[in-house]
Amino acid sequence: MKGLYILLTVIFLTSCQNQSKEDVNKAKQASIDSMKVEINKQRVIDSMKTEMAKLNEEKIEAQKEKVIVVHQQANSASSAGGDT
Repeated sequence: MKGLYILLTVIFLTSCQNQSKEDVNKAKQASIDSMKVEINKQRVIDSMKTEMAKLNEEKIEAQKEKVIVVHQQANSASSAGGDT
C-alpha cells in the first residue's frame, strides 16, 4: 500500500512537470508569434514611410522642373514718343 502511494506521488509530480513544460512552451510560442506580428507591422510602417519619401522626392523634382516664363511688354507708345 505504501508503495502504491509512492508510485502515485511520483506519477503526479511527473505529470505536473510535463504540464509545466508544455505551458512554458506555449508561452514561448505565443511570445514568438507576438514578435512576428510586431515585426510585420513595423515592416509595413517602414515600407509606407519609404513610399511617402519617394512621393515627396518626386513632387520636389517635378517642382524643380517647372519653368516659369514672365513676359514683360514695354509700352511702345511712351518709349517711341519720347525720342522724337
